[in-house]
Amino acid sequence: TLLSNTTCKADTMADELIEQISAFFGSDEGQEQVAEAFKAADTDNPGSLQKSELAQVLRDLVASGAVGAVPEISQAEIDASFAELDTDHSGALSVKEFTEFCKLVCLAAIAASL
Repeated sequence: TLLSNTTCKADTMADELIEQISAFFGSDEGQEQVAEAFKAADTDNPGSLQKSELAQVLRDLVASGAVGAVPEISQAEIDASFAELDTDHSGALSVKEFTEFCKLVCLAAIAASL
């Protein structure tokens, strides 16, 4: 049917977009941009991001409208985001974990623009 063909094409496009975003973040340019963003967010400079630093990044993204029309972000959403991103359960985000966050932000920004 037309609907199933459209859904299939949309799924394929989404998969291709995810692959392109992953390829970008795996490239030298992408890694350099993530490193710069990480360094800017790492205000106390231990080489990892604390929850308070991620909270500021999230608040800045919401305030800028980069992730769509989200009026504000709650502490519960910050806590949940941090817990999901902190895959090694160290209590801080590594550059690798922050890179995954950046991929998610790209996808959210694209989805918000549709």
